[in-house]
Amino acid sequence: MPSGAKMAFGKFRAFMDVGRVQGVSTTAAIALLGAFTSTRAPTLGAMFWLVVIAAFAHAGGAAINELWDRKLDASLEELARKPMVCGILSVAEAKAFIFACIAVALSLAFIMFGFAAFLAILISCIWLVWYCTSGKRTFLANDFAFSVGYPAFALFGALAAGLPTSLTPVFMGIVAAVSAFSQWENGLKDADNDRKFGIPSLAVRSGVSSEKGLRAGHPFFIYGVGIKLVFVALCIVPVLLRPVPALYLGLVLIMGVPDQLLTMRMFLGKKARADYVKAILADVPLSWLVGSAIAVLCAGWQVYIGLTVFLVAGYLVGSALQSGAEFRFRLPAWPAGRRPRVQKRRARFSGTPFMMTWAPGGDKEFVAVRCRLRAVRPPDPLPARKPDGTRCDGVYIVEPLN
Repeated sequence: MPSGAKMAFGKFRAFMDVGRVQGVSTTAAIALLGAFTSTRAPTLGAMFWLVVIAAFAHAGGAAINELWDRKLDASLEELARKPMVCGILSVAEAKAFIFACIAVALSLAFIMFGFAAFLAILISCIWLVWYCTSGKRTFLANDFAFSVGYPAFALFGALAAGLPTSLTPVFMGIVAAVSAFSQWENGLKDADNDRKFGIPSLAVRSGVSSEKGLRAGHPFFIYGVGIKLVFVALCIVPVLLRPVPALYLGLVLIMGVPDQLLTMRMFLGKKARADYVKAILADVPLSWLVGSAIAVLCAGWQVYIGLTVFLVAGYLVGSALQSGAEFRFRLPAWPAGRRPRVQKRRARFSGTPFMMTWAPGGDKEFVAVRCRLRAVRPPDPLPARKPDGTRCDGVYIVEPLN
């Protein structure tokens, strides 16, 4: 591939990374299922435009979060390859991408589906944009902003196809519960780093730490169990509203309850950040299979299966488009005795040798400095913890480029 084309492809994948496109199908599936709970089934044209609008809205919102968190991400070695951390994308390019995505999503929503649907997606966008900026450092907003933004997106889907029915608020409640647990998972995964940056999540406030792990009697674990109970209860609510197939109830009780218990068990004990990522990756499809079963009641089993295939296929395609997807399915390890021989390398960091670091730029400010990474070596013999309480896991040897 010519160098110019390679650079253009690299820039394209960088935009896919900041837009976190692996999650587009999840956002689109929420709007689509919301549309199927309305008084009219969505047409193929409406479904197409819902997916397009969801793609732009999701990418714009994710890019805002990437832009706002770039300094925080720079403090974690496993996130050092993010486009704005290593300097592949500039802040100006990210802002232009955000503006274009949000503008296109809102304009298409108004043109294609009218004012009511536009108002619903506008509320969703405003709420999530606020979360990605100052809301993330506001107590409780950090944990519940998605529980407002994503249900509003489900309402957008319902208003795009027709009018809400009795199943629409039930589905919005299911989405709110799933969103709350998603923040529970992320709060647990990022608790140590959030504590350093003063983010007042419930995980931080309750004293969660990866050094100590999570036990069954911990208040934060009990809170997570409570979210799961609300989720299962909301999945059962349709039984009170209309006759439901026995297979639906069996799906919720026989599969839903055990897999939610399995999910909670995966978060117990002392775990590394990578272990939490694996647990989250397992929870997403399990919760979707149960929560989206409401599609059976309003559209039939074909729609339920189709939405599931759409979500999984979109996730795999989005992961392939990204160059550094954090949540990625990986092939199982080689069996013992059949593992291919590979040459051991002392370096722990490979790939493009560029990264962003932060240097003092004034009395109280830091400026971004793009550097060439020369080497990564273990720290000099030091105590397990430095005087400020942090750990020294490695030393980066860099050469400033600007």
